[in-house]
Amino acid sequence: MPPKFFQIGFNKCGTTFIARLFDLNRIPAAHWLEGALADDIAYARLTGTRPLARWADSVTAFTDMESVRFLNMPVIEGFRDFALVDRHYPGSIFLLNTRRVEDWIASRYLHRGGAYARSIAANLGVSLGDLGDIWARDWADHLSAVRAHFAGRPTFIDIDIDQAAPEDYRRALSPWYDLPHLPALPGAAKGYGRPPAPCAGAVPGHGSGPPAHGRRGRPAAASRAGRAVLSGRTAPRPSARGGGGQ
Repeated sequence: MPPKFFQIGFNKCGTTFIARLFDLNRIPAAHWLEGALADDIAYARLTGTRPLARWADSVTAFTDMESVRFLNMPVIEGFRDFALVDRHYPGSIFLLNTRRVEDWIASRYLHRGGAYARSIAANLGVSLGDLGDIWARDWADHLSAVRAHFAGRPTFIDIDIDQAAPEDYRRALSPWYDLPHLPALPGAAKGYGRPPAPCAGAVPGHGSGPPAHGRRGRPAAASRAGRAVLSGRTAPRPSARGGGGQ
């Protein structure tokens, strides 16, 4: 039986592509499940029980472990409890998926027509304009913590989705999983495919590094996205819940 796989990067970083990679090759995967994965991890942390136990016998790969319930529930980022998951599932494969942080912030602002950002801002009690700086700090803290925890482990994969082609994922995961079928990258049909990375895959410590951020240094793309949400130019979708996404 192949080892468990856990994607432990943020949402809006190609999580749907990673889930499809396993689905396409008939490897059981659980993606987001409307926040149930993250909720289960949070419950296990509070009760001292095994996280994701209800899926452990039937699922190999777990992706997009986040829960955001509009508008008055806390945001639960289960993937940030990677140390807890690692303790209960020794020998598992952990993949940190990163991208250019400025683009990630912009994508989060625009996710679900801006409703995602509004929900998080309301929950944190901050303005929408403050989220860019908060997310940049969260990004840097999480990447640093993950890379320190898994430093030197061959079962840790650090991959930059801006540089990685589908073949890079297959090569990085090939020691543990047979992946003959590869899905297209998001946007590939529109000509947005990326060239293969020269050394993407199981390379701890390499990926999208945290740039310096501050109010004066906030990326233009993120600022534009934030202003679009603030001005109401992005209408929220009717769904009352949200979380996962590419």
